[in-house]
Amino acid sequence: MLSATPGNALLAICSERQQLNSNSLPLTISQALSLGSSSDAAKCQLAFLDYHAHTLSRYSDFGVSIVKSLRKDCDGLGRALKTCMADMRCESTNWAARPGSARRGACTLLPRSLTRAGRSCSARLSSTPSCTSMTSRCLKNTLPKCQAPPPPPLPPPSPRPPPPPSPPPSPPSPSPPRPTPVAPTELSRFGAATSSILSGVTVPATYAVYWSSGTVPAVKNASAPAGSRERFGNTTEQAISILERMSTLLAEAGLTLADATYLRVFLVADPHLNNTVDYQGWFNAYALYFSKPGSVKTARSTMAVTSLVNADWLIEIELWAAYPTKGAVAPDVVSAGGPDSLLRLGSATSSILSGVSVPTGHAYYHSSGTVPAAKNASAPRGSRERYGNTTEQAISVLTRIQALLREQGLGMQDAVYVRCYLVADPFLNGTVDFAGWNVAYAQFFNIPGSTRVARSTLAVAGLVDAEWLVEIELVAVYPERQPLVYVPTGTPGVPSDLVRYGANGTGNILSGVTVPADRAVYWSSGTVPPTANASAPVGSRERLGNTTVQALGILRRLAELSNETGLSLADAVFMRVYLTPDPFLNNTVDYQGWFNAYAQVMSLPGLTPKVARSTMGVPTLVNRDWLIEIELVSLYPKEAGPAAGHRRHQLL
Repeated sequence: MLSATPGNALLAICSERQQLNSNSLPLTISQALSLGSSSDAAKCQLAFLDYHAHTLSRYSDFGVSIVKSLRKDCDGLGRALKTCMADMRCESTNWAARPGSARRGACTLLPRSLTRAGRSCSARLSSTPSCTSMTSRCLKNTLPKCQAPPPPPLPPPSPRPPPPPSPPPSPPSPSPPRPTPVAPTELSRFGAATSSILSGVTVPATYAVYWSSGTVPAVKNASAPAGSRERFGNTTEQAISILERMSTLLAEAGLTLADATYLRVFLVADPHLNNTVDYQGWFNAYALYFSKPGSVKTARSTMAVTSLVNADWLIEIELWAAYPTKGAVAPDVVSAGGPDSLLRLGSATSSILSGVSVPTGHAYYHSSGTVPAAKNASAPRGSRERYGNTTEQAISVLTRIQALLREQGLGMQDAVYVRCYLVADPFLNGTVDFAGWNVAYAQFFNIPGSTRVARSTLAVAGLVDAEWLVEIELVAVYPERQPLVYVPTGTPGVPSDLVRYGANGTGNILSGVTVPADRAVYWSSGTVPPTANASAPVGSRERLGNTTVQALGILRRLAELSNETGLSLADAVFMRVYLTPDPFLNNTVDYQGWFNAYAQVMSLPGLTPKVARSTMGVPTLVNRDWLIEIELVSLYPKEAGPAAGHRRHQLL
């Protein structure tokens, strides 16, 4: 067993954060552990370096790990690292493999170059600007200002009588089991009467639902030049255009805007308004449809993104709706497809799921995009004290969501999906604090007794309040599985089967999709590209490839994940795609590269149908080398067992 030394403590943390089991640890760490003469500093450095060789992201909360490991032994370094390294997320070091590595994943890595964050940390500590050298010097107790003052001498012990024997501890009283939440039988909308949007909405298991694609504005004046205000109009005009188009699309599905339950809104800075995002223009349009007498409120998320597919579009909207009549048309077979119980899928060592399968009969709760409460309302606007940093804001948001769930008799253990939007922190040189979000997430979902969720995390250009750094959407499932209510074919308001709207049109995506109540659903996490060439330097084109290569890698991975659940990409109904600017293409978003990959895999006659889809540009993803991230939603077919085997195939 390892001794409780700083190096070994850090080594254990490294190993845990690698999300690798012990028999898959790379050779460098295994050798370090087996060498009794190896110093703790060497082991610590090897663990640190190897961590970065195997993690998919250069952005981690590794600085926080070092702080936790070394604070007892080196309090001075702990304070300094907490100040400047916790926000570096070890972005400061680019890595290159040492020539002659014996095998992939076993190479020893060396720091190659350092960024401003590393130099800042170096200046603060007056030492060599390398995380590993700082760790080593701290362990050797040679880093300036690192030595803790010697403790005062202890007074001689005074003789004391032996303490009386303590009574045996009483057995702990078992905690009462949580009462099973009562699943709703009617669609419910929750929120303050004075708010223009809902805090959340519950959709019972017996209701069919409709999901639209990300819908964009129609051309206002086709003869006006591209880029002019006259061509598409301002944000309000474009939003009205979209909501009118959605009214038409809903009518095709037998619905109206009164059946809408959720809106997700992506806004782009308006070049005619000094490149500011016109949130108020969107609110004005929303009020015309959802804040008038007789209208319904919806749950809603609103955020700014870097760009949309057409540079003239200022807004894109997704809409979810529920059919007003409960029930499902009786199936042709005795049992419906899909799992018999909720499945949380993914590696046992990962902090998030690869996806989740929700069987029929479960009601859903969808929270609105929830934002942080003010930490100190009396603090001046724009100050750190007013809302706090990313971790504090994320904890505030998750605490608020937890309270919303409790109102429904639910808890965080019922959550199945979390989507987190992050904004660059002006107090961290305009960087996005992904590590700060992970720290908050771990306090709710990585603790004993908690459940893991499918998750997407992405940076957006802004939120409605410029001081908000975090907005979170959460989907929860009622644990009680209800029997389906079957109605005759042709019952008004009850679709008989999955409907893909626009499937026969000339476009390559759907306008929307109807999901009957008797279809189980698979939700993937935001899925990111695999490494194409692990030996290529970080930041090089060869390491992950361009947008097309990365997109194909993700679609292959989604096909594999689908097959693991008994599905294929032929069962996909919805994709949400986030793209980041490509530094090798003058920092432009390669929408066409994504479309090329999509065309190779999806919308193939006889193989993969069209899906509803949203596509938008975002400033960055967790790893700056990732150019694309994709979420996927699929439906289990009605037929079950061998009868469904003829339609299973391996794509890619």
